[in-house]
Amino acid sequence: MDRPVIQQMNDLELRMIKAHFESLERQFWSPTNEENTILLSGHLRFLLVDGGGGGGRVHRAWKHYKFQGPFLINTFRPYLDDEEDGLTFSGGGGPGFVDLAVGFKGAAKPVTLNLRDFVKGNRIISRGTSVSTEEVIQYFANKMGGVHFDQSRKNSLARKYLLLDRLLSGEERVPDVRLNDRHPVHHEMFCIAGALLNSPSISKLLAKISGYVQ
Repeated sequence: MDRPVIQQMNDLELRMIKAHFESLERQFWSPTNEENTILLSGHLRFLLVDGGGGGGRVHRAWKHYKFQGPFLINTFRPYLDDEEDGLTFSGGGGPGFVDLAVGFKGAAKPVTLNLRDFVKGNRIISRGTSVSTEEVIQYFANKMGGVHFDQSRKNSLARKYLLLDRLLSGEERVPDVRLNDRHPVHHEMFCIAGALLNSPSISKLLAKISGYVQ
């Protein structure tokens, strides 16, 4: 099967990638509250989901500059010991906050992933239902106000969105902990942003966009 063609990026789109990264970093270090955590999702959707290629505009920019090797992310991968009655979050994301998953009958292990595997890989697993990094971003961006505020749950991701609703409301059992004063589901959004900002590849990409590397 032929690989999809990666569309070339124009100067404005590349500069907007840099601008979104800068805003993401400022938002990441903003005071801890639900609104600031949700706002991260708009930047993450622009960078990692929109634009296609299994890694959004970051993936396309990496290909645009023809860097050798994949764009890498250090993160955590969740797993369940009990598929029927377990719950685990990925956690992690960088120094200065919790680097361990929370949950029960499951855990997470540190891994280094390429960008596509990070975006498509699991962030939350609950009793056999998995929610990927991309789906967590879409939930907060499209349903919770990061970009849109749409309370309908009718599309192909409805089952996963309803799971996140239940985890946030307490209808589904969640460990009674606060991670950096965040609910564990909100903490996942924070950790996705942290993992991207702490990527060993990010400084190389941003330097190229800024024109520091010829």
